[in-house]
Amino acid sequence: MQLVTRVATEPPHTLHLTLNVTIEESVPNPSVNSVMLMITRESPPTVLGSALVRQVVRRTSDGWRIASREIVAA
Repeated sequence: MQLVTRVATEPPHTLHLTLNVTIEESVPNPSVNSVMLMITRESPPTVLGSALVRQVVRRTSDGWRIASREIVAA
């Protein structure tokens, strides 16, 4: 809930950067893990927060789709 509150109250034009992406391919529905870094566009940028993001993806007839997403404050 802490991350949801931070995202809801973040300043306009905040950048969300996705870092350190890894893909676990050994299961039928692979998981994609990454780090999200929220920063301002100011110079120099200010870090507003970070989170660990885990998404489970599923192949469909239309291509890969996100089946679930979990975001946990880091």
